[in-house]
Formats: sequence, C-alpha cells, structure tokens
Amino acid sequence: MSRRRLRRCSHRRRRVIVVETQPNKSQAPSGAAILSAIPNTAAKTNGIEWGKHVALEILKRRQFDGAGTSVAWVTNSQPGYWQRTSPNYDKPLLPNWGRTKPFAISSVEEFRPPPPPELTSGAWAKQYNQVKALGATNSATRTPEQREIALFWADGAATETPPGHWNKIAQQVIRKKNYDLMEASRLFAALDVTLADASLVCWDAKYTYNWWRPITATRKGDKDGNSATEPSPHWTPLLNTPPFPEHTSWHSTFGSAAATVLADLTGSDEFQFVTTSDRLPGVVRRYRRFSDAAHEAGLSRIYGGIHFSDANEHGLACGKKIAAHVLQNAFGSEPR
Repeated sequence: MSRRRLRRCSHRRRRVIVVETQPNKSQAPSGAAILSAIPNTAAKTNGIEWGKHVALEILKRRQFDGAGTSVAWVTNSQPGYWQRTSPNYDKPLLPNWGRTKPFAISSVEEFRPPPPPELTSGAWAKQYNQVKALGATNSATRTPEQREIALFWADGAATETPPGHWNKIAQQVIRKKNYDLMEASRLFAALDVTLADASLVCWDAKYTYNWWRPITATRKGDKDGNSATEPSPHWTPLLNTPPFPEHTSWHSTFGSAAATVLADLTGSDEFQFVTTSDRLPGVVRRYRRFSDAAHEAGLSRIYGGIHFSDANEHGLACGKKIAAHVLQNAFGSEPR
C-alpha cells in the first residue's frame, strides 16, 4: 500500500482532509496471475469453462445491439435547440447511443423523462436566472464549497467518469460490509446493468428534446420570447460544456440510479463513506447517505454552469425509476 500523510484544515466549518500519496509501486494482479494461484482441480476447470460460456452468450446477445448505428445530425439554430458550443465547437457526441438495445429494461421510451419547460414560462425564467448567476465562471453568488463540488464531480474525459466514480464507492461498500464473492458480484452486476440502461435512457432524452445548453441560452436570452431572461452575450460557464444536448443530466441520472441500487442491496440509504476525485487530487468529501452524494453530484452541474435545474430533477427521478425496475425484474429485489 502507498504511504499517506494527512493534513487537516478548516474551511467554512467543514473539515477537509487532504491526502498526499506517494506512488504505489505494486500493481493489481492480472487475471492470469489470479487463476494460476488457484489449485488445479475439477472445480477450477469447470469454473473457467462456465465463465467462457457466459461471456460468449453475452457477446452473442449484444452482437447486433445497435451501438454502432450511424445517425445523421442536423443543427437547428432556433431558440431552445442545442448548438455546438465553445471553446472547441465539437460535433455532437454519440447521437446514436439512445437507440442501443437496453440490458434490463424493455425500451428507453418507457422511461423517457418529461421535457424541458416552455421558453415563455416562469419556470424557464427561474432556472435560466439560477444557472446564469450560480454557474458563471466569475460568479459572485457561488460559494467556495459549491465551486469545489462542481470541480469534484466533473468526472470528464480522461477521468474515472461518473460510472467509475460510483463503482469506486461500491468498492467501499464491499469492504465495509465484508461481502463474499457472490454478494460482491451481485452488487456490481446490479449496479452496472442499471448504469448501462440509465445511460441509454439519458442519451435518448438528450437527442429527443435537443435542448440548448446554458452557454447558448444565456447569450441569446433576448431570443426566447421571455421578458424575464436578460441576455449576457459574453457569459461563460465554470466548466467546459460537453458536446451534446442538455436535457437531462447524465450525472443526475447516474447518481440517482446508483444510489438506489446501493441503498437497496445494502438494506439502507444510510451509509457513511468518503470519496475522492480524479479532477481534484487530494480532496476528500464525506457523506452519510448514498442519496446525499447523488443529489450533490446533480447540483454540481448547475454550479458548473452546464445544466438547468429541470435536467437535474428529472434526471434524479428517472434514475431512481430505472433502478427500481432493474432491481425488481432482473435481480428479484424490491427497492426501499
């Protein structure tokens, strides 16, 4: 194990533990190394053969799942529609992903969340002005902790990503609960099947509603037909805007889905744990409930200026609904 030095500091009445690590020279053993350490018995041989059989069956079932289907994309410059965003103006990412065959739900349409609000509504003006104030790179209303939350949960490219972050939390569950191999396998299977289907439902919603991002909306607030949305032509978010439509939030959908699975399979939402972030090395955040972490991850996208509140709230509700279905129908469990 790596050696660690901890230093503690106080920040707005919340203790932050900064973990400084030295490189760990040891590496996890490979699959071949693990197998070689197991005595050569009939049980081992049968286990290897069964594992290969299961893997081949899964590959066979996923061979024509639509993941590689090509989808044409046409930009719409009308108010409310997603457009490429600065700084790179990348083309839309994976517009086909929502058409991929799900793993445990019957269809993505069955779980599609409600649409964004009407542009002329008070609900739209409220969330427009919320993210405009909280999510700007130079926001005067965002607190230092809210900024940390935005960066902590960013989980963008070249990091563990949101599913990886929740798998890391699940590893703590396995260790603290002292689960055996079967219990651990069931938990990870339920978690990752749920996360896989949650990603498909979220992506379907994004490219169905094709909703604009805050960076586009705030700069064109005079084009939406709402007198309560004052434009800010040079508005820039704290986080770089991802290259795909806004509604709903990936982080919110993933977080709620994962928290629901972990709460159900451990018997309670109450679970004290810590987690770290690839984006903010050395920062540790602490939680008393799985749902607390999920809600914080959802809010992080508003603090970062890349999502509106409806995308967060509908994403949280959608993730919970997907998890309940997967647990009940694929893992024989009734979510609490």
